[in-house]
Amino acid sequence: MLLWMTIAFCWMTVGLACSCGRQGDRAYCRYDVVFRGRPVAEHMVETGPFDFNGVRTYTVEVDEIFRSKNRSVGLTTVNVTTPNNDGMCGVVFTLNTAYVIVANNGFNGLETYLCDGSRGWNSLSDQRKTFLSTTMRDVCNRASKVTPASPGFSRL
Repeated sequence: MLLWMTIAFCWMTVGLACSCGRQGDRAYCRYDVVFRGRPVAEHMVETGPFDFNGVRTYTVEVDEIFRSKNRSVGLTTVNVTTPNNDGMCGVVFTLNTAYVIVANNGFNGLETYLCDGSRGWNSLSDQRKTFLSTTMRDVCNRASKVTPASPGFSRL
């Protein structure tokens, strides 16, 4: 009897997992902003003891904006929100460490998720850094000229 209760309990538990597919260079074009910055403060909002819906908000000092669909020029500090656990695809940033941050405008301002492509700046190859700093704009400009009927693309 105890064995069956254990099996039933394990079967009913909620499993949270985040699984990301591989993204190509054009994936950056789908996001509202791609920039290099350093998280300098973290604020976590939890809604309960078993919180799967809480959020973590980082205050990020912006060092360089690589791409922006809106008027982000001149911004020096932004707030970036992410789910508070990795099972919900949340990102955990180390404070005062440089990152390339990929985000979209959402309900809580700028939002980023594990699969969006935010990475530690120092973990990127020189080739990837050059792509972000120079080549990405050309790739995204070409992608925006693709007609809406083209599979996998929308007009930016």
